[in-house]
Amino acid sequence: MFSELNHDLRPEQLAKILTAAGLEQARLEVEARAQREGSPTGVDNAAVHNENENGDSDV
Repeated sequence: MFSELNHDLRPEQLAKILTAAGLEQARLEVEARAQREGSPTGVDNAAVHNENENGDSDV
């Protein structure tokens, strides 16, 4: 998964990488959801606030 250059990553460095990747994936999913639902702004406010139509958390 990682190149040899990254074999000595400290746990906190790895956590930052994984967190950044997770946040980017979430952003892409929100963007794709907004496009599917036809949001003119390209942002789905319910997804941004982690709530669905019933006000329940998506998490």
